[in-house]
Amino acid sequence: MAPETAYGKLKEITGGCEKMSVKEVEEFYGRVDRGDFFETNKENDLNDYPEIMAMIVDSADIQTRRMLSQTNREFNRLTTTRPFYIKNLTIILHVDYMKVQADSDILIVQQNKKMRTKHLSGYASVIQNMGNVWTTHFEITEPELIQDAVKWFSSQPNLRIKNLWVEDSRGIRNIEGNQLRVENLYTNSFTTRQWHVPA
Repeated sequence: MAPETAYGKLKEITGGCEKMSVKEVEEFYGRVDRGDFFETNKENDLNDYPEIMAMIVDSADIQTRRMLSQTNREFNRLTTTRPFYIKNLTIILHVDYMKVQADSDILIVQQNKKMRTKHLSGYASVIQNMGNVWTTHFEITEPELIQDAVKWFSSQPNLRIKNLWVEDSRGIRNIEGNQLRVENLYTNSFTTRQWHVPA
């Protein structure tokens, strides 16, 4: 729309009163063309609301908390400083079955089945880790997924565990990292006793 047309419409809308002159309408159009009226508000960022970020971390389950810690620097800081409490952490380590469960969240499950065919021998596994499920064929090795989970728990300085239940028929080696802060330890393995300190 040309400035003159806009001037006519403005005069018509205001009942014939001149609120702006043709020159003022032309200047206004020039400012619009230059971009003087574009809003430069930045989009709201979750980092602008630290109290909401803290509430998200406080209410997140373990899988979500792990993912949040990898999202940005502030979520990483919050996941390592906000209080984090698990009532029951269960770790089962057998040759044919392994599981890590925190309260009602099953984090890792691995079911191994001895397999012997004409060309292959070893174990076939069905593995569930953080919602992903896959199968694999392997020779028995150290349970790396379980060790990674325990390392992650031990890397959380703000984590407190009420009950740690460990069944270990494999004799898993020591886990690198900090010790878990545990009120009550229930285990059948001497090695796992070294994983924790009283909370």
